[in-house]
Amino acid sequence: VSSYQSLEPLSHLELQSQLYQGDTQLVSQIMSEFAKLLNHPSREVLLSVTTCLHELSKKEVKNMMSEGTILPALLRILSTCPDKEVTRCCSGVLYNISKSREGM
Repeated sequence: VSSYQSLEPLSHLELQSQLYQGDTQLVSQIMSEFAKLLNHPSREVLLSVTTCLHELSKKEVKNMMSEGTILPALLRILSTCPDKEVTRCCSGVLYNISKSREGM
């Protein structure tokens, strides 16, 4: 039940991230929530968050970088998480950040 409760708000964030339509304020709010969820112990939550971040990183690197805790959290997950799908998504986000002007 607790896993379901933690996934319910995440589903709402996923939907918002798909429908943001360039709304920078909404993206900033989403990034703030995603940054908090990157510390979640559940594999399902981490996979959902990193998948959404990977998709957003294709368009919203500037807004991602404004949330200063996302990059360190992604690096931490990449170095400590044994899940291949989560690390693949983290790598994709970091790659997209690195190739953009706003990124590293």
